[in-house]
Amino acid sequence: MTSSTYWGLQPAHSPGYGINHKYIAKKLTNKNWKRKAIVRDSIYIYVIKGTISVYNSNSEKCIYGVFGERGEGIDVHFDTLKEAIFYANSYSDHEGVYPKEKGSSWTIHVGPVMTFSNSTNKKKKGK
Repeated sequence: MTSSTYWGLQPAHSPGYGINHKYIAKKLTNKNWKRKAIVRDSIYIYVIKGTISVYNSNSEKCIYGVFGERGEGIDVHFDTLKEAIFYANSYSDHEGVYPKEKGSSWTIHVGPVMTFSNSTNKKKKGK
């Protein structure tokens, strides 16, 4: 059967929004995994919640993904939060070097502000 995985909006500690050391904890727990990431073997690692939906069926399954900043082959998912946190925390027995802090790698651009003269008001005043 065909299925799709939905990870939702990325959390604030997702590397897509940049890397900030204030989001790095020494260890992930049941209480901090939604707001924090960890560093293991010099890799920025975080956990997010997602769902798998099976096409032609109304079934959805909750999963927890463990991801690395640079796609280090860590991108795996688990059925329980406990398994995901355990995997992330035990990825390596040492932290290594923290990644450099950086801003987002993307920018949202908005079109130019357009101003229009109100020619109908000028015509009425000039009559």
